Amino acid sequence: PDALAQCDLSPEAWGWAQAIVRSRGFHGPDDDETSKIMVPLVDMLNHADEPTCYYDYTESGDFEVKAWDEMEEGTELLLRYGSLGASAGLMNYGFVPSTPATYAWDESVATMHFHFAVISVKLDTVLALPPVRYPGEQLSTDVAKEKEGSFSALKAAVWGLDEGKYPLEPVEPGERAVAVGIGTLLPSYQLLSLLRVAVATESELEEILSGSWSGSD
Repeated sequence: PDALAQCDLSPEAWGWAQAIVRSRGFHGPDDDETSKIMVPLVDMLNHADEPTCYYDYTESGDFEVKAWDEMEEGTELLLRYGSLGASAGLMNYGFVPSTPATYAWDESVATMHFHFAVISVKLDTVLALPPVRYPGEQLSTDVAKEKEGSFSALKAAVWGLDEGKYPLEPVEPGERAVAVGIGTLLPSYQLLSLLRVAVATESELEEILSGSWSGSD
């Protein structure tokens, strides 16, 4: 927090900058893993298990992109981001490799920046979802508005039952955040529970509040 204050950066801006550097930065000369270099345009090249080019540094330290072989005009320039496992590809670059490495935990530091992802769900987002209706249920406009108000109140009440029970501090009031990673079952269950509340019917919400809901589905 002190460092952020000195830089006049919000936590959101700091997180954005970290994500940009981690997902688009290149290692320095001699595979220096302590520094990252940003190279506009080159950072737009896609990943491929069989790339058409690679990057290197000249003796003077200049960054170069070189082709592995002769290329026809119009051939896409493709780099290999590293030996990506499915989780590393998804969490660092936003995609799962077509042939993900099966030895993900043995990957180099360059491809394993994160071992988990933080997923947050906000109460405002849940309340913005339209009320769940049973098939064929028809309501007049006035009745629909009245039920929508009571429906939102029920959701907010259920949402508040687990206030303060999540290990991650919320950024905004009513926010729930979980850290989902490999083998972390409890956060996954918590996330599914949050999503289940988001699509619950009015009667299910009332049962949850009264403690009579079995939760079997």
